[in-house]
Amino acid sequence: MLVSCQDCKHKDATQLAPFPMCDRCWAARFSTQYIGGEDIPFLQWHKQRLIGLNLWRKDGESNEDWGKRCKQYTQENQRAL
Repeated sequence: MLVSCQDCKHKDATQLAPFPMCDRCWAARFSTQYIGGEDIPFLQWHKQRLIGLNLWRKDGESNEDWGKRCKQYTQENQRAL
């Protein structure tokens, strides 16, 4: 039996503890990275990392243009990744 995510109500739950949640909602609530002696919420860390690489989506940028910019970055920086 499939259970819906209690937060977004749109996706099937893939995490059942502590509540039935989809991966995205679970990560938003509970996932952290231990960096420099402190737990940092994963999504906050991820956003800051993308901003630092100039890969965060710019105001007014379409999904297509953002995707092209990210693809170009990975092609130019394959060895660094």
